[in-house]
Amino acid sequence: MALLLEWELAKRLKEIDDKISVHEAIDDLCQVKIVKLRYEETEFLVKTELKGKAYLAFKAVGIRVPPRVIELNVVPTSSFTLKNAHKQ
Repeated sequence: MALLLEWELAKRLKEIDDKISVHEAIDDLCQVKIVKLRYEETEFLVKTELKGKAYLAFKAVGIRVPPRVIELNVVPTSSFTLKNAHKQ
């Protein structure tokens, strides 16, 4: 399965720039680190900046790069829940 995903990523990266190596992009993605921080009663995930070809890997698969800081203790504003999901 991993080989299939790697092949698909390589194909999509070549569509963006034929000089990009899938291994280079994966190595750059592996350099991204995420830590959980707590400030008072709020928890955050904070990630390092993307380096090298990591951004192009996100672009190739059509996924927006996540923000550098994500607040974890956010209460959803929507009234949508799993209990009422079947009613919609």
